[in-house]
Amino acid sequence: MCTTTQGTLTLAGMLSDPLILAMMRSDRVSEVDYAALLFRVKDTLADRDYRPGEPSRELADTAFA
Repeated sequence: MCTTTQGTLTLAGMLSDPLILAMMRSDRVSEVDYAALLFRVKDTLADRDYRPGEPSRELADTAFA
């Protein structure tokens, strides 16, 4: 991603990001499919009660292994 500001991402912004667009073209992913993937990720994170900036214990333990 070209953005450097965490927490300010929008679907429209991500779909206009040059790096994401290049990946989508190379993988032949449509905007509809990419949006569906992002919403699935968002829902999964919400189900896990994930808060950005608070890595899970298992990720923190293995980050430098």
